[in-house]
Amino acid sequence: MDIKLIENGDGGDFGFAGGDVIKDNTLFSAVYLSLFSGDAFYNIFVKYPGNKEFEDNLNCIITNDALRTIETKGKSALDWMMQEGLAESVEVSAYCNDRDRINVLFTVQEPSKEPQKYGLIWDAQKKALLGFGEVENG
Repeated sequence: MDIKLIENGDGGDFGFAGGDVIKDNTLFSAVYLSLFSGDAFYNIFVKYPGNKEFEDNLNCIITNDALRTIETKGKSALDWMMQEGLAESVEVSAYCNDRDRINVLFTVQEPSKEPQKYGLIWDAQKKALLGFGEVENG
């Protein structure tokens, strides 16, 4: 069972409906935790320890080099999915719009399924997560 995490603007909360935990049939929670859990006492992934490199790089001054580093760190944080056979490929694309916000698109290709796309908008001025979630395939 994969528990659905819901982004609340300051981290993720478990999703509940009618007192029951919402199940999620996607890799959203795994992607979210891989990118933002860091190395903490509750990290049970001894084989693939977390770190804060992806999140730390989101807080840098936005340059082309910084965007490429965000892509590299994001892909590295999700690399375990390919090593464990959950994904055939992971692509990460980062760009900046005209509001000093970093947009990151993650495309995870699961074996024998349609690619799953997740998006992230990071406000570099406020250092706050504005949106993270599944992006419509299309």
